[in-house]
Amino acid sequence: MTGLVLREPELRLVLSAYAADVLLVIQDLGDLARVEACQAIYSAASSARVNWVKSSGLAVGDWRQVSSLPPALQTIRWSAGPLLYLGVYLSAMHPSPPENWQNLEGGVIERIRKWMRLLRCLSLRGRALVLNQLVLSTLWYRLNTLAPAPGFLTHLRRLILEFFWSGMHWAPVGVLHLSLKEGGQGLKCLYTQVRVFRLQALQRLLYSAGSSTWSILAHAFLRRFQGLRYDRQLFYLCPRGFPRDLSGLPVFYQDLLRTWKLFLTTRSMAATVGADLLTEPLLHNPQLRVQVVESHSVRQRLVLAEVTRVGDLLDYDRRDWLDPLMLTRHMGLSSPCTPRRVLQEVKAALTPAARAYVNRALRESAPWPSSTPGPPDLSIGHLPCRSQQTPHPFTASRLHELQPVSFQIAPRKYLYTLTHSIFIHTHASHPSRPHPGVPP
Repeated sequence: MTGLVLREPELRLVLSAYAADVLLVIQDLGDLARVEACQAIYSAASSARVNWVKSSGLAVGDWRQVSSLPPALQTIRWSAGPLLYLGVYLSAMHPSPPENWQNLEGGVIERIRKWMRLLRCLSLRGRALVLNQLVLSTLWYRLNTLAPAPGFLTHLRRLILEFFWSGMHWAPVGVLHLSLKEGGQGLKCLYTQVRVFRLQALQRLLYSAGSSTWSILAHAFLRRFQGLRYDRQLFYLCPRGFPRDLSGLPVFYQDLLRTWKLFLTTRSMAATVGADLLTEPLLHNPQLRVQVVESHSVRQRLVLAEVTRVGDLLDYDRRDWLDPLMLTRHMGLSSPCTPRRVLQEVKAALTPAARAYVNRALRESAPWPSSTPGPPDLSIGHLPCRSQQTPHPFTASRLHELQPVSFQIAPRKYLYTLTHSIFIHTHASHPSRPHPGVPP
């Protein structure tokens, strides 16, 4: 079977199987005919049949004509969605089907209702235990894999706090979510946990061994964003260069980038060899200072010319850097002054080891050696505090004690503490801002 082939040359998705849930991905009638033939062979060999009537199909694009399908496959329940697969609803019409959250919210309300009659028998610690283990635990799977619908977390948090306090809110929300040692009750914070899920997803994306289908797809989505052709290089950019408009990405990846912008992330140095050097960003890269690309118009011209990485400036046919006149034509300029300056500043910004590698690669007429990108050397910490107001003693919450650590080995506990400390400090620094989920 051909399956689904994207423009990424290394990706071909045909089958996804997890226990009894088998997902076939097809994109033409030839694949459907082969599915039917395979099913006939399977039935003859095993004396078993696939019950197509109990199967569901998600029709995307022009796959709406059921009459054009092979007879055996016409009995499948074809629709544009929603289709439930591995506990998540998928749809061809909506990027985030509301069914994912409607049923979930109803389940939370029902669980809270069952515990209401025992509420007076529970201590505050007991209430936190019930919420953490029996209520919030039912949310983590979908919140880990999907971006929540607007207003979902706020409404849910309001219900949770009403259960915990019985209508009497004796402490700020942020303090309630602190650990017992810090004067809180240890209740899990929905907002913080979602951010931690996103950071853990980024750890898997940047550092996991091998090339899983998810990571290949993620890199493909990121590379097509705003014409930058960056995948993990997006996470090297300085904060002011981070794109504000994320609408060109799927909602889950928008949430990834919004989370990343909340933290201070630094890289020790720019790449000096291998595939990392050739994909080193030219734009908004604090480790590769190129003054001419600080101009917005020059950046736009480079993006349109598809010259956004160091490797884009190399001409392997000529075994030299890109000719300034050719770069001028690619950028749509009439004068080679700006392209020549771009080349000069990039060469000057490279370290001696990086220049030696580039020269060797040009002599070989190909990147040398053939290598895969190494793990990025990133550290994560909190952004400098902008507010001059003295924070409430509770709201400090060890924020000043949390030193930046390597993002690759940052444990979940550190990520949670860091994220929640930033959440508390942000709301404590803005007295006029209500705590999310607290009834007025």
